Amino acid sequence: MYVFDTMLIAMNHCYTKQKFEEQAIPAAAKKGMLILGMKLVVPRENIDNLNPQELINYGLSLEHISWAVIGIDSLQILKENIELIKTFTPLSPSRMEEIRTSLTPFYKHENLVWMNPNYIDVMNFS
Repeated sequence: MYVFDTMLIAMNHCYTKQKFEEQAIPAAAKKGMLILGMKLVVPRENIDNLNPQELINYGLSLEHISWAVIGIDSLQILKENIELIKTFTPLSPSRMEEIRTSLTPFYKHENLVWMNPNYIDVMNFS
């Protein structure tokens, strides 16, 4: 609806009616927007054995994603992320599909409060 230069999009949401990878990202790209992905490593909270570096590579390998917003909690993680970006090469389509398949349980997880369609992400200041 509006003319923006960029779009920051959470990459950890997947609802039946909201297909960000297939709809929102291409629509923003068509408008010439720079697309920044965030929350790339969040699925690790519910699925064991997910490598955060592979999740970052997955997000950056998506068509039209130009940047990733990645939180850090130590100098070591920052150094690892810098090295990851320096040596980044897009994942193959088959590896992308493997990761997408491994993320399916996360996307369908009903115990995450923020995955509830009625969830509002605000703090209660009362």
